[in-house]
Amino acid sequence: MKNNDLPKKDIPFQKFDSLDILIGQIISFKNIPNKNLLSFKVDVKKTVLNIVSRKSFKIDFKKIIGQKVVVLSNIKPFKIDGLSSDGIILIAKDKKGKASFIFPENQDVEIGSKIH
Repeated sequence: MKNNDLPKKDIPFQKFDSLDILIGQIISFKNIPNKNLLSFKVDVKKTVLNIVSRKSFKIDFKKIIGQKVVVLSNIKPFKIDGLSSDGIILIAKDKKGKASFIFPENQDVEIGSKIH
């Protein structure tokens, strides 16, 4: 385990509470092959976020449209290879290092719901 993979300790609750981790619904995606990036449109109820991600995971993209995912929605916009991203779709890696989206177990959960 790398040192930066270790859990961070003693984070004040106020920092956690300031994060808007929401349920979002993927409404579209675009493959950007020359940059090895993906661009997603994710509805979080009050707005639609443009989220750019490196293509570091394998997924059947035809099946993700309409799926609900966990999104960090109030991060300061940032750029990946010149493309602006308004949020982050949270992912987790398995023992082999394969990354995948975090889907809520109950896909009936309402978009925009805050993760506590």
